[in-house]
Amino acid sequence: MVAMENINDIQNAESTQGDENNIKSKNLVCVRFLALPVSYIFDAGEMGIGWGDLVLVNTEAGLSVAKVVGFPSPEEASGLDEIKPVVRKLTREDLDKLASIRAKEEECFQFCHQRIIARNLPMKLTRVEQMFDGSKTTFYFVAEGRVDFRELLKDLVERYRTRIELRQIGSRQESAMLGGIGSCGREVCCSVYLTSFQRISVKMAKNQNMTLNPSKISGLCGKLKCCLAYEKES
Repeated sequence: MVAMENINDIQNAESTQGDENNIKSKNLVCVRFLALPVSYIFDAGEMGIGWGDLVLVNTEAGLSVAKVVGFPSPEEASGLDEIKPVVRKLTREDLDKLASIRAKEEECFQFCHQRIIARNLPMKLTRVEQMFDGSKTTFYFVAEGRVDFRELLKDLVERYRTRIELRQIGSRQESAMLGGIGSCGREVCCSVYLTSFQRISVKMAKNQNMTLNPSKISGLCGKLKCCLAYEKES
């Protein structure tokens, strides 16, 4: 039994080492999707990809455009079950198609906004995102509570004849989508490089001897500034 346990330990160690070597051989990139501040790690293979490049990746929802925001180490990717490949960098034809998609998203936004007003729904439309392959269109909105948007959904499905999702988001996600200039004079962090939202507390501001003035410690979203966590980490 002892011998068998030792063999199992050796096999597990060899398997782990093999996974690590496999990850080290990959050209890892961290990409951020354009609609939400969420990032994922992909394998760029032999593609020459740089910071800020737009790429196509396959997601569960369909083919999507993402922006390269980093180059993770093998250690950062070691816990992932699967690392999907980047499909390709956007070509000139892809960029032309993306421009057409953006125009379509704007038309979708205007129509949905009009239907929200017509149906007197307590919600504010933030952004519309259409998958690159046209398989799905997502309408992001903010609201104070739950909204019965069933009739609105019917309006959208009838007009666009595609998969439609109405997704409620929070004020921080809204700021990340819309962007803006913070009190520091720079573009808000959540719209540039943050990939997740940390839990921020007033205690962080107190520990930095900051004046607890809501206008000073709150961001464009009305929540406590994400940058309050930076000093805590350092």
